[in-house]
This record gives sequence, C-alpha cells and structure tokens, in this order.
Amino acid sequence: MNELVEEEGQKVFFISAYQSASKGLNPIIRNQNGDEKDFDSLVLLMDSYYTVMKPSLKKSKDSEKSTTIYHFALMKSIVNLGESNIEIKDFNKYLSQPEAGAFREQQHQILLGKEVLQAIGRAERRDFPNQVVKIFVNEETRKNLVDFYRYLEREESNEIRKFSVNNHKVYLSVQEEEKKRAINDYDEHVYHETNASLHFQTFREKMLDEINNFHQDKNAFAITKMWDALREPVVFKEPDRYLKKLRELKLFPDDFIESLFYHNPEQPEFTPYLASEEEDGKKFQIISDSINGEKIYPYQKRLYPEYLKTNAQGYDLEGNEIGSLDPSTDLIYKLYNKLIPQPEIFNTYIPRPHFFYDVLYPSLTENFTECWIQDVVFKGKDWKAIKLIYGFEPLLDFKKYNKLYERFDLYYIKDNTLFCIDVKAWSIASGNRLSNKTLEKSQNKLNAIVSDYREFSAVRGLLLNLHATQEKSHQYSPTLFSGSLIYFDHQSFPVESNILKDFLFPKDK
Repeated sequence: MNELVEEEGQKVFFISAYQSASKGLNPIIRNQNGDEKDFDSLVLLMDSYYTVMKPSLKKSKDSEKSTTIYHFALMKSIVNLGESNIEIKDFNKYLSQPEAGAFREQQHQILLGKEVLQAIGRAERRDFPNQVVKIFVNEETRKNLVDFYRYLEREESNEIRKFSVNNHKVYLSVQEEEKKRAINDYDEHVYHETNASLHFQTFREKMLDEINNFHQDKNAFAITKMWDALREPVVFKEPDRYLKKLRELKLFPDDFIESLFYHNPEQPEFTPYLASEEEDGKKFQIISDSINGEKIYPYQKRLYPEYLKTNAQGYDLEGNEIGSLDPSTDLIYKLYNKLIPQPEIFNTYIPRPHFFYDVLYPSLTENFTECWIQDVVFKGKDWKAIKLIYGFEPLLDFKKYNKLYERFDLYYIKDNTLFCIDVKAWSIASGNRLSNKTLEKSQNKLNAIVSDYREFSAVRGLLLNLHATQEKSHQYSPTLFSGSLIYFDHQSFPVESNILKDFLFPKDK
C-alpha cells in the first residue's frame, strides 16, 4: 500500500480496495473508527469481460450510451491499426470474437484506471474540514494503474497534465514504487537475455537435427532421453529440481540449462514485460520491466488461466455461488491443479519466452492430455488393466519405431490400428480453426507412417487443442480429425469435449 499523506493527531480518511464476492474491487472511504462511506457503490470488475460486454437485463439509455462509447473506442483502435474491413453493423459480433481479445483487455485496463481516478476525485470533493486524506492503493490496483499510466503516456499524454492534486500524487507514488521493481543494470540484463536466447536456439536446432538423424539411424537414441527430460512434468511443481535433474543427466550444456528460466527471487512482486532486441542480425523477445518493456509477458495467463483454477466458480445476481453442471469440470480442475499445485513459484522462476513457447507450454498440454487419457478416459487404471479391458496400449518402443518419434506427440495401439495424437499448444484465439498448411503437413505424416510401417492395418490422426471457446469437431479426411479437449459452457465453465473419446472409440457408420 502507498501512503501519500500523513499527519499525526488528525482524523484520517483513506481509499481502500477489498476483494468482493464477484471477484472485483470495491473502493470505499473509511475513517479510523471503521465507519464507511461507499463511492456510489462503484465496482471495478477484475475479469477481462467487464460490465459493458455482459448482456443487460433491461435496456436503458445508460446501457446504450455505454455501448456507443465502446464502439467509438473500437473505431479509434481500428483506425490506429490501419486498414480494416469491419463494418459498423458487425462491431457487436466482432467484440465477442477471440481476435478482439487484445482490444477488450486494453479497454478493460482503461476503464479500471478511470474508475480509480474518479474514486480519488470524489474523495477530494468531499468536505473534511481540518482533516488529512490518506490514500492507500493495494497491489492489484497498483499493477492496473501501472498499465493505465503507460497507456496514457504512450497514447494520451495530455491527460496526465489534467490530473487532480491527489491523482497526481498517486501517479508519482505508483511510478516511484514501480522503479523499485525495475531491473537493475538494465544494459547488462539485455546482454545476458540475448545471450540466453542465442544459447537456447543454438542447442534447440542441434536437437532437431538429431531427431532427423534418429529417423534415419536407430543408434541415435540419446535424443529421446534429452527430449523426454525437457518435458518432465516435475518442472511445473519444482523448477529447481527440474534444472538439477537436467544437469545430472549430463546431456545438456550448462549455457542451455541456464537459458531456460530468468530466476528472480529478490523481487517476488516483479511484473515481467517483453521487449524486442536484436543481436547479430537476429531478433529476440526478452524479459524486461515496465519501464523498458513493450507489453506485459502473458505467460502466467497461458500457463494457469483463471478459468482452470480450483473452484473458479461464478456468482448469480443474488451473490449465490453457481455450481458446475458437468461432472468433467471438477475433473479438469483437479487434474490441472495436480500438474501445477503452486503457480506462484513462477513469480520467481520466470520461463524465458523461447523456452516457454517452444517447450514448457507444449509440454503442459501434452502432459495434461496424456494424464487425461489414462485417468479419465480409462478411469485411472494401469496400462496392463487398460489393455485387458479396452484393448489399448501406448506405443513407447521408439527403437523399433524410430521414424515415429516426434512425428506426433502421443501414440496408442488397438487391434493393429495406430492412433496418433498431436497435442497443439494453440491459444484460444487460434484454436477454432486450422490452416491448410497445418492440415496438409499432418496428412503427409500419416501417409508416411502408413508407408513406413505396413503392420498397422489403419493409421488415424487427431490434432487436439487444449481448449477453445466452443466445442468443435472436424474431419478433414477419412484418417485426419481435429478438435479441442476442453471447451466452455454457457456459464464459462471448462467441460470435456467428446472429440477425444469419439476418436479413440469410433462409432460404426
């Protein structure tokens, strides 16, 4: 909290924020005796789908005004972005699409910032004779103000000059507080980060070459130990033990291991940003801070999104908790939290972007799917019992089937039919559709497997995304399918899609 004004012997009022049942922030004014006055029941909703996006219970001039203002903001954003084919009549439809996510998030941050400014302004307009106003800002609000101020400085710098006295003091205080969280010796930091990127990319390319060699030569088997060690799920629970195991394996150079995480135990409240740098003609995204960075690093939202946390329940209009209707929802929460029991550990072990997008997040989706197949689809039985009851077994003998390694992520056999699953690490925005290039590449892999291993009577492929906004199932050829393991119901709860079970247990047509 940031205390801006203090004077002993005075009756003090301050603005505070507390978590409400709707998971938002409610600024109030409270005196030292605990008496409270609200600011017109002002609520700062903290989820990314804020009030304007929700369907109103009844039409009003105010709601129409809010929608109009929102559309003007969208038009302004589109003009800044350049050419666009979006027509005004399609704005509402566009706003609900994943592509508008960045815009919605930006507008959400702007609304949050404006509401805080208004709350402080209302405090100034109250008449408190001979009293000193003390303003406290909690950590979540402080982070939101950092983003809001960054937006104003970049897009509307004149607005900062219009701040009231106390709002300007909050602005200076937040800026000063953020400097304490900045990276020291930033030039040296950039040097280390670009070096880490180079070390990672160099050894990654070497591993990819060794996978290609393994497809041609069964004796190049060491690559499987390396690749499997990188995807060891212990990384989501104990990153330090994960790094220790990589060192003990003695298959990775030290520079590569050190390139995986930016370890920052001295600043647990540090907010990572991304910045673009160029070294030796190559461009990199590196971890930065709010002073030097370009945008917030969204790894935590991808790694542990709010809707996959334990008991992420919603609330109805009366404030009663809304329970999930689908039994798979609780199983999703349980398994996800089993894989990542302490997400806060990634506040200090910050995965660098190259490691996160190329290895860590794909590893999470693959481990989740593999566990889901055994624990949910096959009801937690061991593979000996699964083969006896269901006829399925995982294909793990890559010395015999070396050409299969890393063509797809997971393989299962039943009655000489090979089931190939490629677990994609798409974002929600890209998970609703696939490019023709991706489909053609996957179909070519299936055709090559049929040609290389004629002992399989059939080869089927599934491109499986972890989650998408809606349940979608596609068949592109007699042997290639796609869909998402998780989608979201009308209450935004994660539920299991049927695509995986339909793929493993095809119905006779």
